[in-house]
Amino acid sequence: IVCIVIVISSQFNKYQIFLLFMISCFFCKPIFLSILEKKTERKAENKIVEYLNNHKKGNEKLCILGNQSKIYWLTNIPCNSPYFFTYPILQSSKSILYNRFINDFEKQKPTWIVYEKYNYFEKSILKILDNYQLVFSEKNTDLYHIVTN
Repeated sequence: IVCIVIVISSQFNKYQIFLLFMISCFFCKPIFLSILEKKTERKAENKIVEYLNNHKKGNEKLCILGNQSKIYWLTNIPCNSPYFFTYPILQSSKSILYNRFINDFEKQKPTWIVYEKYNYFEKSILKILDNYQLVFSEKNTDLYHIVTN
């Protein structure tokens, strides 16, 4: 973009060049913001992974509410259910997948839950967090650990 502006700028006066520069900055802003945002998301994700790797024990299970399924791989903690709870398609309590997910969750409660706050889950699914304690929070992601009596 800078090269194009330089080549074109020889035909324009200072004010027109400034205007071209401002327009190009306006249209490039989303690109720069997305790059910066991805870096901060990765940092948050890395902190969650680091916390889990430092605090995990033997036979534990993990449940992720949101689109962070790579945490399973990065922490080597298995999922408690074959169903991923990622997108709103599973949210309806009338959904077969939702009911299967809840049944699996009740049969084998995970030790850890990663919850992405910006995903707007139905209130019924958030009830599963009742027996869990918030242990770590980073950006838009919370990490919960099961409360043992």
